[in-house]
Amino acid sequence: MQASFMVVANWKMNGCRDRVTNLSHELITRCGFLNQPKIVLCPPYIYLERVQETLASSKISLGAQDLSCENNGAFTGNISGEMLVDVGVQYVIIGHSERRLNNAETNDIILKKLSIAQFQGMTSIFCIGENIVEKQLGNTFKAIDHQLKPVITLIKNDPSIKCIVAYEPVWSIGTGCSASVQDVERVNKYIKQIFNDLNYPIKIIYGGSVNEMNIEQFVAIKSLDGVIVGNASLSADKLINICMRVEKQTMNTLADIV
Repeated sequence: MQASFMVVANWKMNGCRDRVTNLSHELITRCGFLNQPKIVLCPPYIYLERVQETLASSKISLGAQDLSCENNGAFTGNISGEMLVDVGVQYVIIGHSERRLNNAETNDIILKKLSIAQFQGMTSIFCIGENIVEKQLGNTFKAIDHQLKPVITLIKNDPSIKCIVAYEPVWSIGTGCSASVQDVERVNKYIKQIFNDLNYPIKIIYGGSVNEMNIEQFVAIKSLDGVIVGNASLSADKLINICMRVEKQTMNTLADIV
């Protein structure tokens, strides 16, 4: 675990104007004094600007759930990286399994998105993870190797890219069944070695049924730099509880080190 632990709230296609505003405001009010964690809120596109207005005077950052693989043009319904930056977005989720599955996103599409995020100066939260069949067949690393190709390609061309890898095993997302500490540590070690070979200091966060009851086990993983929270982030009390538990545990860990 690094000194700055991240909590990324992915609200997916949930909420309404009042709900996201109230949730953001309550988070600032109750967690604005915390030294840890680094909080990133990823609301639906339509509420990005409203949430940013709420976050303007806080330490909490704004993230987007996706971006177009095109810079601009006749692409009805798409949102460009330039538009995201224009409303204050600093982080963008790319390659989420729901996008790969539901929107048939290929490595070529994902590479374009990573390139645009890099060009616009955003930090990519790049999602990878095996499905249940791949896990049962022992093909976790094979799946990860395939999914990592776009970001490895970019890093080889330009090591200045700002990227965080999010290990989100597909079988754990929204199921209530999170990966074990041993599984996360094993995968993290594998990913770290790949990026060590590239001389790139990668940060890794975990996503998949993270909640206020299991957050402490993830904070305790030394190779982990944060978490992505889905369902639990839609509740102000749960998300705040997660953040406060991160604050308490990270401060205790840093005190022990000193």
